[in-house]
Amino acid sequence: MADDTLARLAESRQFIGLRDATGDMARPRRLQPLLPPGFRLLSGDDDATLGFLVNGGGGCISATSNVAPLLCQAMFASCGQERLQSARYLQNRLAPLTAALAQDNPAAMKYALFLLGLMRPNTRLPIVELADAAKAQVESAVAGIRDQEAAWPSERWARLRSHVGSVAVP
Repeated sequence: MADDTLARLAESRQFIGLRDATGDMARPRRLQPLLPPGFRLLSGDDDATLGFLVNGGGGCISATSNVAPLLCQAMFASCGQERLQSARYLQNRLAPLTAALAQDNPAAMKYALFLLGLMRPNTRLPIVELADAAKAQVESAVAGIRDQEAAWPSERWARLRSHVGSVAVP
């Protein structure tokens, strides 16, 4: 959507924000003078989120945060506190997971949540099961964040697992 079109739409009370998945990290800085106060610009691209936030974006609609919510929240908070080195570190920690989830979403998301004990791995059409290579990539990415206490703290992890039932978790 063109910037001037968005500015016209933002004048309507029907619109309160935009999920932007263009990957244009400079767009928030360019749009802010054109938009009314309180209009939210949200990144819809996990790879571009940090740059989007640094340039004035107001948040993210994130696939990665479904698997690593506290790590993502820590990255967002670090950015908001202008601790950009910490935010970059966290983004780099999340990068393999973000890449694995982006390839075959939503099947990769479902498989990652299964590995965390949050759901069963079953899929139904139109979603098909991941190929073995994609499963290995998701497994590696989830293992890469599991050692971070912030990924799923043990008490939260245990509480969430109790809601799922007896799903085997590696």
